[in-house]
Amino acid sequence: MIKQLRAGSLLALLCGTLLSAPIDSIAQTTNKEVARVAKMTPDLLAVMKGRLSANGRMAAPGPGGSTDDYVIVDGAVAIEGVAVDQRGDALLTQLQALGLREGVAFKSMIFGYLPIDKLDDLKDVSGLHYARPYYKPVNNAGKVTSQGDKSLRADVARTTYSVTGAGSKVGVISDTYNALKGAAAGVASGDLPAEGVQVIDDLPSGTDEGRAMAEIVHDVAPGAAIAFNTAFRGQAGFAKGIIDLANAGCNIIVDDIIYLAEPFFQDGIVGQAVDQVVNNNNVSYFSSAGNQARASYMSQFRNSGITVPGYGIAHDFGGGDIYQKVTIPTGGTIRLAFQWDEPFRSVSGGLAQKRTLIS
Repeated sequence: MIKQLRAGSLLALLCGTLLSAPIDSIAQTTNKEVARVAKMTPDLLAVMKGRLSANGRMAAPGPGGSTDDYVIVDGAVAIEGVAVDQRGDALLTQLQALGLREGVAFKSMIFGYLPIDKLDDLKDVSGLHYARPYYKPVNNAGKVTSQGDKSLRADVARTTYSVTGAGSKVGVISDTYNALKGAAAGVASGDLPAEGVQVIDDLPSGTDEGRAMAEIVHDVAPGAAIAFNTAFRGQAGFAKGIIDLANAGCNIIVDDIIYLAEPFFQDGIVGQAVDQVVNNNNVSYFSSAGNQARASYMSQFRNSGITVPGYGIAHDFGGGDIYQKVTIPTGGTIRLAFQWDEPFRSVSGGLAQKRTLIS
């Protein structure tokens, strides 16, 4: 589950011990029970109960969310849904009848924009197990100008082996390619292939990280063709984009995206799509492992000498402190993703998680 916290001046103490209990035994679950009956997560329930400002953004999102947490366009909120019977295509048809726009289905999951005034009707959609707000994924992009061609010694390889990437087609998956309208200039300057980039699916707003990736690909393999597909249409759109790029003839696919709601302990629909194109289309697939620089913590285990009952010896974060301090600025947010080592319904159907965190 993803829990969104909002702070004034707040110092959060995070430790590695989490408490869990069966959902049915958690006290004071009024909001959760209402959400369950409504077939939506509590954060989507907060959107339904909230008010829209004149510009279509949340004016009063309610508990568990902030105005920046949700993607809302013209009175419709971007959602992801999980089908009861693993048939996302059938669920998509039902939701489109409610007014879902720009819908995408892949296996058990769907994505699309549903009018907020239709959220209350989700409880009557027979093919829906539950819906949640769509949270934008994370771009695992570096924070410095790339020197990929030199660092990979691709320039040496091209000269030594007389290779340019000709005969290969590289599929790029990121946020957007030409939202900032710079693609034509990139072609004119030689930073992109003269024939341009095949764009299978793009969005009108974004950072064009996909175009930056395409320029790096063109530096490394100037003879290769390039195609692009956005990953910002939910996990269903991400997975479908992988298949579409393979069907477009890409024998290499790269992405710099992670959805925090993807399963940690099993292959979700994105991982399954990767397996499919690798096994069936002979695609070589590469995903960024993440480069968050100082926005991360890494350390060898340091024995604190303090034993946590039932778990073992705790890690020493420094000065004998077994807690890691995280400061949330005034008005800031922190998104925490917790998952159990149990099957996800979006992957395993009825064999789904039956526990949640006490909150």
